[in-house]
Amino acid sequence: MEKSVEVMTVDNNVCNSKEYTELDLSSFSNLKVLEVGDYSFAFVDEVKLIGLSQLERVVIGMNSFTKNGNDYDPNRHFHLKNCERLRELKIGCDSFSDYSMC
Repeated sequence: MEKSVEVMTVDNNVCNSKEYTELDLSSFSNLKVLEVGDYSFAFVDEVKLIGLSQLERVVIGMNSFTKNGNDYDPNRHFHLKNCERLRELKIGCDSFSDYSMC
């Protein structure tokens, strides 16, 4: 994917393969908007949105970044920092529900 993308939209019920364990978008320096649908990225243990100076909006649908049937996992982390233009963060019901750090 082009690193210069400004808007990234992820559909519902995608990227749920066990091979997807990390989502690091920190190298997408022009990213302004991230939208993730419902029931996506079930096996991602670490999400990194770090140092994205253009990022303005993050919207995560419901039940994303959540393993069905699992409780709290001390190894699952969501990092969102050093994004000075961020104005909106919406996280849907039960997304990141078993993450230990947000």
